[in-house]
Amino acid sequence: MPSLFDRRRGFKPKATKRKDAPQEHRSEVRSSMSEGECLTIQKLSHDGRGLAHTAQGKVVFVANALPNEQVQIKITAQHDRYDEAELLSIANPSAHRIAPPCPHFDDCGGCQLQYASYPHQLELKQQTVAEQIEKSCQLQSLPWQAPIASREYEYRRRIRLAIAPRTRHLGFRAKRSKDIIPIHDCWVAAEPLRPLIGTLQELLKGYPAIKTLGHLELGINDVSATEAVPYLLVRSTRALSPAQRDIWQAWQTEHNVQVVIQDNESEQLNYFKTLDGVNEIEFGYFTQGKRLKFGPNEFIQVNRGVNEQMVQQAIAWLNPSPTDSVLELFAGFGNFTFALAPQVCEVTAVEGAALQVSRGEHNAAAFGFENTRFIQSDLASESAVKMLQQSLDYQAVLLDPPRAGALSFCRLGAQIKASRILYVSCNPDTLARDLKYLLEGGYTIEKISIIDMFAQTAHIETMVLLKRTGKAENND
Repeated sequence: MPSLFDRRRGFKPKATKRKDAPQEHRSEVRSSMSEGECLTIQKLSHDGRGLAHTAQGKVVFVANALPNEQVQIKITAQHDRYDEAELLSIANPSAHRIAPPCPHFDDCGGCQLQYASYPHQLELKQQTVAEQIEKSCQLQSLPWQAPIASREYEYRRRIRLAIAPRTRHLGFRAKRSKDIIPIHDCWVAAEPLRPLIGTLQELLKGYPAIKTLGHLELGINDVSATEAVPYLLVRSTRALSPAQRDIWQAWQTEHNVQVVIQDNESEQLNYFKTLDGVNEIEFGYFTQGKRLKFGPNEFIQVNRGVNEQMVQQAIAWLNPSPTDSVLELFAGFGNFTFALAPQVCEVTAVEGAALQVSRGEHNAAAFGFENTRFIQSDLASESAVKMLQQSLDYQAVLLDPPRAGALSFCRLGAQIKASRILYVSCNPDTLARDLKYLLEGGYTIEKISIIDMFAQTAHIETMVLLKRTGKAENND
């Protein structure tokens, strides 16, 4: 039997539960594997677990396992098409295996890959994307460029912390569970946020009527290009009592962090206010030398360093000319828009969320860009997207869709007018699906690279540049 692989090299056997510990409610699991059978991990799955096959050919997902490792496992859940397992021992640890630095890694569901060296994480993510595109588009090789790498830790400028009212624990969800894992520190949180987590954990110990708290969100407000200060968003199901308000006021003063409240005093979903009652709240996000304004409930890229590199690479790859008109879909409030605007004739930025469109218009006015216009449109609607693209003249397209992808646009294929398309994806599955339509529509992949917006996690972002080189394929 292989010897257990200890935590000094990145794996700690799961502790045996005490008899008085709460037991999991799970039906008996019977495995088709013989006792002591060793599996070989073939690759990493989409969620960061090792994937292997039993002797009978059934897929097994093994947490904390790396490709080519031979592992002994315990089946924890069985399904018709696959099993799930925990790692018991490793016969041949990967040379890329390291000890996770975060003491919460074994239990916390926030990170999945801390046990792999960072360069290997990038390799694994690229392999995952390549496999998806090969399967969907039948491409054996791709023009890979160097990945956009992140800081390994302390990169995340916004974190959402859940609260367990019964235990008063503050933290993140457990791995593959809704339980809250109490934490006092988070290794991927940006440096100004890390020391605040423990202070909030202490605050909750004496917080009155804790069941009225929803969750807490720590973030960073870029005051200028060189100054950034933290803020805290407190979500409450009721208006704060005087005692609760006093607690937050004292914490705000002690730590010099602006506290913003969202409660049920207003029926507006996006209504926020400070402890002093100010309800016009804007934060700043610096990119490409410009301070984009955003509200407490609006989407931003959480990794500022990677976002800077991503925007720069997008402009370099798209290589726009002063006569170009660019169609930008899923534009948000202007992350790419205002980097494009100085270099082109016109940018038409289309976004589905009205709040983001309004914010984009305000940002454009603040920067003095008269060659940008924001349009609200349902980008999931094929008819709306078709009408939109037919009514516009454009030479290039920039896509930055959510995980669902940009199917409505990519299905247009040969009808797309652009000579160049830059696609920024946060989901390899939908990227591969959408690329198939674009390739059939006469485009070829010129460049592709991984964007590691979320280091230490299984999350993958990808940038692809496509150019029109031929006619659409016959799909009849």
